[in-house]
Amino acid sequence: MDPAFVLYRSDRRFALVGRSTGRGVLSAFTEKLSVAPVNASTLADLVPLSDVAICKCKMSFLLVYIVNLYIPPNIGFDDYQTFIDALGIFLLDKQCILVGDFNAPGFNMPDLDDRRTSSILLLMETLNLRQLNDITNLIGKLLDLVLTNLHVEFAVDHDLAPFVGEDPHHPALDILLSLDLPSDPLDFPSNTNLRYNFRKVDVPALCSELD
Repeated sequence: MDPAFVLYRSDRRFALVGRSTGRGVLSAFTEKLSVAPVNASTLADLVPLSDVAICKCKMSFLLVYIVNLYIPPNIGFDDYQTFIDALGIFLLDKQCILVGDFNAPGFNMPDLDDRRTSSILLLMETLNLRQLNDITNLIGKLLDLVLTNLHVEFAVDHDLAPFVGEDPHHPALDILLSLDLPSDPLDFPSNTNLRYNFRKVDVPALCSELD
């Protein structure tokens, strides 16, 4: 990995879950971003078979919580629901991006009665999320979701040159987030005895500039 990236990871806790397979989740951020890890141990302890790494990232004028997760296909629905509910409570009133394998095979198949999909849809309604990924895997299923409540422009494409080998069940994604940076703030005087005299403003000229 390029040393210009900072890694945040959540490794599979093999001794706790009694399994010897699986790799956990990992997020890599360029050093140019202001990023800090968030303690997600409460979520991980609720459903140890799930993996989750959460970071908060300052993007221009936004503070965004970025959630990277994996929910295995073979956990019971009660555990699945518990994890989704806890995630919703944690992210309430936060601006967020969630990416990962939700393992809800019926998400893009409305005719399939899938309780996992119902849980995700309720989460989306609670947090005002929209789902951005429409790239299905080799059997037409959509397991990897990109959810956000940010009101900014996203583009999600199939990444043809991923960092690691591609699993045919999980197409690599290239997610582009576009932010409109605010203009430089006005440099108001720091001396409290100084004030701009708005009474002398040229109102017609100002209105003309705003038109």
